[in-house]
Amino acid sequence: MKIKIGIWLLFLMLGVSLQAQLEFTGFYQNWLAIRAVEEYDIMLIRNRVRLDGNLYGETLGAYFSLDVRNDGTNDESDFEISLREAYVDLYFSNVEFRLGKQQVVWGKADGVFINDIVNPLDMRMFLLQDFDNIRMGIPMAKANLYLGNWTLEGLWIPKFEPWQFAKAGSDWEF
Repeated sequence: MKIKIGIWLLFLMLGVSLQAQLEFTGFYQNWLAIRAVEEYDIMLIRNRVRLDGNLYGETLGAYFSLDVRNDGTNDESDFEISLREAYVDLYFSNVEFRLGKQQVVWGKADGVFINDIVNPLDMRMFLLQDFDNIRMGIPMAKANLYLGNWTLEGLWIPKFEPWQFAKAGSDWEF
């Protein structure tokens, strides 16, 4: 009986996904950081490629964001692949659910994090990156309940994820 229900739900979700729109976007970015002293020391040569995928449907959605980085200065972190976000959305009449690795942004101010403290930050090269790029996605469940002009948002984060800092002795350490 459970197998029949599972197969039925799979076909139901497949039908929903066939009516959905799939979109891919991305970009390439290059950083060069040079220390302006006598030796003109190259501190960083970094290439970055991001690929984002978005599935839009009436009752179901999905999103992923993948970063591939290459640091040309030949240190320990010369190549890194990271899944920034990957989640599934379920939409109902006045409730939305999101499950997976995600980033939650609560408010925005230039250069400060007052309310936006849900996700940990990657401070390994904090001076060179936009604030949108230092926020790290974490596994969580999110629910939004819409009541007229009001929205109630709830989060469940099963595991604490700390901020990341540069290693001791690095040019970027605090």
